[in-house]
Amino acid sequence: GEVTVNIPLYSNFRLDKPKINARKAIIIQHGNLRNANTYFCSVIASIVEIDEYKDKLEEYLIIAPQFLIDDDVCWDIHTNQRMTVKTSEGTTCGYPIFTSEGWKDGQSSVSVPPTFYSNLPNPFYSYDVYNLLLAHLSDTTAFPNLSEVVFAGFSAGAQTLLRYSLLPSTHNSAVHVRFVISDPSTYLYLDELRYPPNLSGVSQRGVPNVSWLPPAWKFDSNGQPWIDHWSQECSQYNSWRYGFDGLNGYIAHRFKTSETNADDFKSSLIAGFLQRDMLHVVGLADSFNCKLKGFPGCNDNELATYCQAMLQGDDRLDRFFKYRRHLLDLASYLYNPNSYPNTIHNINSSSQSHKSPIFSNSPPPPLFPLHSVLYVPQLGHDPTAMVRSSQGRCALFGFRCDDRQLLHLKEDLMVS
Repeated sequence: GEVTVNIPLYSNFRLDKPKINARKAIIIQHGNLRNANTYFCSVIASIVEIDEYKDKLEEYLIIAPQFLIDDDVCWDIHTNQRMTVKTSEGTTCGYPIFTSEGWKDGQSSVSVPPTFYSNLPNPFYSYDVYNLLLAHLSDTTAFPNLSEVVFAGFSAGAQTLLRYSLLPSTHNSAVHVRFVISDPSTYLYLDELRYPPNLSGVSQRGVPNVSWLPPAWKFDSNGQPWIDHWSQECSQYNSWRYGFDGLNGYIAHRFKTSETNADDFKSSLIAGFLQRDMLHVVGLADSFNCKLKGFPGCNDNELATYCQAMLQGDDRLDRFFKYRRHLLDLASYLYNPNSYPNTIHNINSSSQSHKSPIFSNSPPPPLFPLHSVLYVPQLGHDPTAMVRSSQGRCALFGFRCDDRQLLHLKEDLMVS
């Protein structure tokens, strides 16, 4: 039967009622603070504070899902009372509850109330929230004029949506799905190779090894060690949410239930991801790492500095540019397999054979454009300022995207 579930969210219109004049849906995902209300209000403000756009709000569905964890405050759908989530006591307010990290990775709900999940698959994964929203918005009876759904995330929300974009559900080909990814702390790499740290003195990409460890990584600005246990922690550098090793949760479920073998399924996922309609919105001043280059009053907004993250770059801006290079390099391998490194070093400095992870047994797809990039000068790690910038309005709503200044700051990644 029809799948129904109660999902906590903010919306400018009721989603259980038809919205005939809705043309586009913006699903804005909160970050680590899980302050969905702040993100929702910022998107609303980005429209209504501009006179020429405020009348267009009627044409947009603005939706901000809220992932709840233990000790969050919620409004119980059964008692209509304000409560605190306590999964150990069975207090969930009638919503799926996740762990503080699990909602980002596509993990299953830690509490599944049987009464309102009776017709849902078990387990229920955090990414299923997006699948259900897509299914609902694809209902042409309720939303006959809806042509586009935009998933937009900043910071931890961007991490979450980047990984979900690997395999989003499809319900209605008439509804175009687009992703806006802004300043995540880490990325999902599509192979095992990484780019050496800037201070390592190593230039060739490969599997990380201990020779990559720069002196600056061993001590912070106060002379204290802050990256320890290289061989243990860094050996997990390609584990799921950073790469394809040790898959679990939603992604493992999709591999398990795929009708093709794992290699072919992975190839199809990567090819689809490279061709996804995705816009990276990048703050050019989001370049702080207080452990690596600290100073009085330094604030890097909880930048991830564990080994898996540092092997993607020194800070968010550096990590984006390395990921940009990764996308371009990986796409070029599709058309020139001999360019892929055959012999590299693994984490313990031993030599091993390595081959391209995709399309080893099948011809590559036609040439295609990759993701696009929109740069925001002088902007640090600030989701509200990002959403309300001219670049943010262009990314979310398509407002003034043909402005000369924005065109100068836009880049389309192309396979050469």
